[in-house]
Amino acid sequence: MRNLPDHIKDPLLHRDFLAFSVDAIFSANNDYFSLRILPDISSDFYPPFHTRTINVLPELLEEQFYSSIKRNNRPTYKGSFAPSVVQGGYYKVQTEILQNKKVFDPNTVLSAQDDFFEKARLKSPFDETNIAGDYLVEPDNISEELSITSPSESLNEIYLYGFNVGQGDALLLITSEKNAYIIDGNFYNAQKVDSFVNEVKATLMKHGIPPDRIKGLFVTHKHIDHMRGLKYLLNKDYFSIEYFFINLDYNHPTKAVFELLYAAKHHVKKWINVNHAISWQETETKICVRNPDAATCCSKNAPNINDSSIVLCVEFKDNLIFLTGDASYDILQNKLSCAHIPQQNERLLKVSHHGSDTGTDSVILNALDPTHAFISAGYSKRYNHPHQAVVNILRNQVSSGNLRISKMVANTTCIKADGNRIYII
Repeated sequence: MRNLPDHIKDPLLHRDFLAFSVDAIFSANNDYFSLRILPDISSDFYPPFHTRTINVLPELLEEQFYSSIKRNNRPTYKGSFAPSVVQGGYYKVQTEILQNKKVFDPNTVLSAQDDFFEKARLKSPFDETNIAGDYLVEPDNISEELSITSPSESLNEIYLYGFNVGQGDALLLITSEKNAYIIDGNFYNAQKVDSFVNEVKATLMKHGIPPDRIKGLFVTHKHIDHMRGLKYLLNKDYFSIEYFFINLDYNHPTKAVFELLYAAKHHVKKWINVNHAISWQETETKICVRNPDAATCCSKNAPNINDSSIVLCVEFKDNLIFLTGDASYDILQNKLSCAHIPQQNERLLKVSHHGSDTGTDSVILNALDPTHAFISAGYSKRYNHPHQAVVNILRNQVSSGNLRISKMVANTTCIKADGNRIYII
């Protein structure tokens, strides 16, 4: 075994067939795209050593998907498409084929001549369409049910905590009415979850909130780096979670999504299908869902699942906090341009897609005019987030002390908004 090539030594290839789902498709460089695949194996977290990457030329993608993720500053593929690689698609392939083509070798780029995907695609066994909690909140009742008009005790500020979770997102929002919302998670093992839980509990107690009380858990979209470890967190009942916020309309039938929804079904009774714009008022804190809507809530209208991300605008007095998931900059431009932006006061942007150039450009920065910015990104050389071009335009927008990148700091980033000023602590 010691002298065998890496693609032969790979433990996933020591069987007759390998089944996997395509979790994400991203632009690796100007010439090809990379698929992050989740093998159909038993895995509580799908850490990086369980996932794999396959490089393909754009000709293997669906044309609509390619158009949705290609940006103007890159060369455009003008050939024909053989749409055999599908976001969320489920495939079962002979490992002999995968070995011969060296598909997991980072130097291998598959073309139409190498296309094994078309014949290998199967209906996913992980049907997520009928999984939901005991009570699905009706759209007309969401604002009324979530709004609070007379809290017994409130804070004079709101807080956003950005956790250093590697290549992914994990946020904690605490409103002025002492409601706590977890937004996404990316935890590679049980120890990482436990550390996160202990820190959240300590933070809640610091703000006078019972350490097990979470108003809502948001999954902005169904990529593994925004939901990794949440299944474990739910099954352990670390928190009493009142609401589960997720876009059920966007089907992404991977095993990881199926298992997360199954865990949420048994541990969170109230679900909110976030498929259109909604808002609720917690006295002085207003939370607005700006995306998805009818144009982005399903794969038919939004070929790239990143563009279905739940995008939030949190208003506290004269402060605004934009929470963007992985949405592309054109989606943000369309959905956030209607937000009331008081030019004399301060605004925080949680930079989309870990600082990728798909999520931020000068147009969206000019429109939102953030005074502060936070990027959640890891050290992965494959993604190379945040992209330097994005960092450069952010530095032209905000002062150096008001830009925080999670991988550059050891501790959790605490952001406080007092209604006038924003402080990154």
